[in-house]
Amino acid sequence: MSIKDIVTAYFEAWTTGDIPTALKYVAPDVVVVGPAGRLDGADAFAQFCGNFAARLTGIRLLRLLADDEGAVLFYETATDASASALAAEYLTVKDGVITEARYAFDRLPFAQLAQG
Repeated sequence: MSIKDIVTAYFEAWTTGDIPTALKYVAPDVVVVGPAGRLDGADAFAQFCGNFAARLTGIRLLRLLADDEGAVLFYETATDASASALAAEYLTVKDGVITEARYAFDRLPFAQLAQG
């Protein structure tokens, strides 16, 4: 599989809530870096993605750019907290699996939801 194929399959899996399939494309010792900090390992990754996927009501991939080291995904999400929020993932792929995932997204709608 090409890096683009790996990243596409991973993205389609987690965004539909199929976390077990998404994990097939993730290294057991994956490093995840997001707005809330660093997470280590596939279990932490599964919880992070699963929690967000459960809140999704829609998603639209705007761009996927891939090279021989990884990929960048840029997309627009709709969730229970926001009708529209932009997000990006920077994924490093080695030996056919994602070894690092860096996320950037607007946390404001979720902070506002938590405040009530």
